[in-house]
Amino acid sequence: MPPFSAADRARRPAGPYLLFSVITVFVAYDVLAFIYGPRVPTNHGLGWDGIIYGRLVEDFFGPALDQLTHYSLNRILPSLILYLSGQISGVELNTPDRIILAFFIFDVSVTAGTVCLLWAISRRLAQPAPVYLMVCIGFLLSFGHFRMVPFYPALTDTAAVFLGTLAVYAYMKSSLFLLSIVMVASYYTWPIGTVLTILLVAWPRQLASPGCARGVRWSGSTWQTLLWALMIVVVLALVVYVPKPAVVFSKGYVPGNLYVNVSLVFVFVGFVAISAPPIGFRDAISRVDWTRLGIALALFAALVI
Repeated sequence: MPPFSAADRARRPAGPYLLFSVITVFVAYDVLAFIYGPRVPTNHGLGWDGIIYGRLVEDFFGPALDQLTHYSLNRILPSLILYLSGQISGVELNTPDRIILAFFIFDVSVTAGTVCLLWAISRRLAQPAPVYLMVCIGFLLSFGHFRMVPFYPALTDTAAVFLGTLAVYAYMKSSLFLLSIVMVASYYTWPIGTVLTILLVAWPRQLASPGCARGVRWSGSTWQTLLWALMIVVVLALVVYVPKPAVVFSKGYVPGNLYVNVSLVFVFVGFVAISAPPIGFRDAISRVDWTRLGIALALFAALVI
């Protein structure tokens, strides 16, 4: 067999050695930045929201649970995981330093999980290794990871990124069971993820098959579908974050994190658009699996009620 040329090596998917190397870089940066970098200078490093989640880690079923706002209630899953981990292992998480360290270890773990999921998605799409490496570099240098993991580890952003990546992986595997798990987990981690997962349940098809993205045309119908999807999700985001949408326009107020959601929607629907043959809005509606959508909406109603 002739040796691989440089072009052949560039087209090969990312292997396990590259995955291990990327995880090592992520962990090394996170640990060094956590040890030598700054920490949020509020509530002994737990931060504004983190002090609430920290109390739950210390005593999840104590008085702190009864004092939660709706916003905090939708972000309690990481605290519950850490509380149960402490109870099972016998480690007492009863000081700010220990609680912060526990959140940091959790964030590093789910970050490694996200890198693994990106690797699995990359291989399923038969993407060459340089593409996977570029995605990981972007993730490493993103504000949500590069700054927030070592600086403010008590937030749920890192877990939300993991769940979002898991949702895409489950979608490509056509796993309704795994998507349902992501829906429930997202509702108690980053609730807009539940709404976006419902959209994945409604259109049960893979994002792309190997090589499908090559030679794709950006037609008018593709842009139409992109804009319709963006508009629908923005409206849903307003409903989730603002009980009275009129306040947004009358006072010029933009809900917290909405700009992040909009950017994620652009990335998501853009990825769908360039990875699949162009379709129109009517065609997209005709492909909805109404049975799966009904199951997802019933589960969502159970969570909300």
